[in-house]
Amino acid sequence: MKIALAICSLTLIALEALASPHAMAQEAGDFYGGLSIGRSLSTNDDQHVLAALASLGLKTISIANNNRGAGFALFAGYEASPHWGLEAGVFDLGSMEFTSVLADQEAIQGQYRAYGANLDLVATLPLGNRFSATGRIGVQYARTRESFAGNGAVAAMNPTSHSNRWGTKFGVGLQYAVNPSFSIRAQFERYNLDDGMHRLTGVNLYSVGFVLPFGRGSH
Repeated sequence: MKIALAICSLTLIALEALASPHAMAQEAGDFYGGLSIGRSLSTNDDQHVLAALASLGLKTISIANNNRGAGFALFAGYEASPHWGLEAGVFDLGSMEFTSVLADQEAIQGQYRAYGANLDLVATLPLGNRFSATGRIGVQYARTRESFAGNGAVAAMNPTSHSNRWGTKFGVGLQYAVNPSFSIRAQFERYNLDDGMHRLTGVNLYSVGFVLPFGRGSH
C-alpha cells in the first residue's frame, strides 16, 4: 500500500512539472518511455551478512554469498530541453541470496530483495554521431525485505524483516539514437537503500534498454 502511495505521489509531482506553462509549450516528441533490464549487484558483502545473523543471535562459521540478481526499470520522462529532463519510473532490483553454516552445523538460507518507485533529474550531453551521455540524480521510495530460512532454531524464530523508506539514487549512461523514434540506452545506477534491518546498504544496477520518444518520428 505504501509503495502504491509513493508511486502516486511521484507521478503527481511529475505531472505538475509537465503541466507547467513552459512544459506545455514544448513540441510533440519531448515525452518518452522505455524499459531497461540488467544485472543488479548488492554491496552486502560477507561481513554485512555476518552482522545481520549476529544481530539475531546466530553464530556463523562459513558463508557463501551470492550478491547478484536480475533487475529492471520501467520509466517515462519529459525533456524540457536538449540538456535536461525529468524521469519517473518503477524498479525491481531482484533477489540476492546467501547460504551459511551455523556453529551447530545447521544450514541457513537468506534472501534480500528491493523494489520501488523513483523520480530523477536527468542531464544530457550530446556527443555527436547520434550518441549522448547522461547523468542523473534523484529520489526513490523502496520496499526492502531480508529473510532467513532453515531448520531447528531458525525455523522457530522465523526471522524476516522489511523496510519502506525514502532514499537517494544516481547514475550515468550512454544513449544512441538508432532513428528519431528509437534509442538504445546503457547505464549504471546506484540505489542507496535500507537493508530491511535498518542498516544502510546499496544496490548497483547495470542495464541496457530502449527509449521510445512520442511523436518524434514525424520531425
